Amino acid sequence: MQKIVLMAWCLGLMMGCSSVWILCMRHEQIRVAHATVLDHPKQTSSDAHLCPECPKVNCAARQCPEQTEIAPAVTKRMTMKEIFAHTGTDKLTRHAYHRYYDIWLERFYGKAGLRMLEIGADTGKSLSAWAMYFQTPPIIHGLSYGVGKPDYKGIACGLDKTTCENITVFFGDQSTPDTLATLVKDGALVSAGDDITIESQGWSRFGYDIIIDDGSHVPEHILKSFKALFPVVRPGGIYVVEDLECGYWDTSGATIYGKGLPGAGIGKTGSGNSVEKFKQLADVLMRYHIGFQSLSVFGKQVDHYIHSIEFGENLLVIRKKTGAQVKEHPNVQGTLNMVNKNNVASWQKQAQSTNVF
Repeated sequence: MQKIVLMAWCLGLMMGCSSVWILCMRHEQIRVAHATVLDHPKQTSSDAHLCPECPKVNCAARQCPEQTEIAPAVTKRMTMKEIFAHTGTDKLTRHAYHRYYDIWLERFYGKAGLRMLEIGADTGKSLSAWAMYFQTPPIIHGLSYGVGKPDYKGIACGLDKTTCENITVFFGDQSTPDTLATLVKDGALVSAGDDITIESQGWSRFGYDIIIDDGSHVPEHILKSFKALFPVVRPGGIYVVEDLECGYWDTSGATIYGKGLPGAGIGKTGSGNSVEKFKQLADVLMRYHIGFQSLSVFGKQVDHYIHSIEFGENLLVIRKKTGAQVKEHPNVQGTLNMVNKNNVASWQKQAQSTNVF
């Protein structure tokens, strides 16, 4: 009805002022286009005479600036929850990990040359989820282990064909030195003799920005993988470990993917509960403030490059320092004599005695 009224008004003025007729027709086209493309609120009969681009100005008075183009529709960026739901990964349906990944991955969004590795191909679903999330096509590697060699890349490509060319799936057991060495050499592209210190100039061509361990969930395997792979995380990168719950499964006959969980249980140290081993990193992060700069559990190539560790519900993230953060370590004076260094050395010896790597 509004359209008919407006058109009738314009027709009434047509003979007297052709320019008004043109203006009215243009106004009607713009109004309809704006309502369709930008989904603006509907106009009421009282404001039908106003130009949509400057609603407080009367169109008949020709005081509106001429509209030259219509703004394009804005594509809504998908959240991790939406992406996980689309791909069907249990990172949403069982674990609700989207609550963490939306935060942890944000600063990597749109980064050129992004490289990531996920241990555990999850039938290709999560590989596709990562490819869908990042704005620029990242290099995504997956590690799969099990009976046969399913076409996990093909599954990922079926979910999102536009990014599948950037996905590579390796096959092997994450608990074996050979598999971990393959991931370092053929995945991270780090060769023997390469400088992998924070200050290295080679990080633009090798290493991973993000490593996610969603593999066997066996605590011993988790610890061995972290020890071997954290050194090839790029400065400022992150290392995520999912599904820490298995380190607590201590009932008789408890298994995960057919593997036993010896030594598991709350508060257990050693190879049975990876959470207890990672907790020790909280003490390692205190080394400058307690006057024991050499304090280490996983080795200096790992521990001394850790910026922070954060525990979530059934997962954790360990952040690696940048070059600037390595140089900006604390310079504590005056209180170092408050700590008994013999006790610290004794704690370190005990902590290292439970290492499985």
